[in-house]
Amino acid sequence: MNADYFRGAAREPWHWKLLGDGPNFHQSSHLGDEFLLRELSSLNRLNVRYEGLDLKLSYDLLDRALRFYAGGGYLFDRDPSSLTPWST
Repeated sequence: MNADYFRGAAREPWHWKLLGDGPNFHQSSHLGDEFLLRELSSLNRLNVRYEGLDLKLSYDLLDRALRFYAGGGYLFDRDPSSLTPWST
C-alpha cells in the first residue's frame, strides 16, 4: 500500500504546496513483503517508513515566463532512525 496527499494555493505571484494530510504525511511501502518473506526465508526484512512535513514555495517572474522554487522538509517519525530528518 502506498498513499500521499498534497495541498496547495496561489496568490499571484506566489504559490505554495504542502505535502501531507492534516498537515503531515506518512510514507511506507510494503509491496511484495509477504511473498518475499514466504519464498526467501533467509531474507532480512528492512521496514522503511516515515512521517513528516514538507513545504514548497514558488514565485513567478516576467508574467509567468520564469519561476523560482524553494522548500524544505522534516521527517519526525523515522524507521530506521538513520534516515536523514531534514531536506531542502
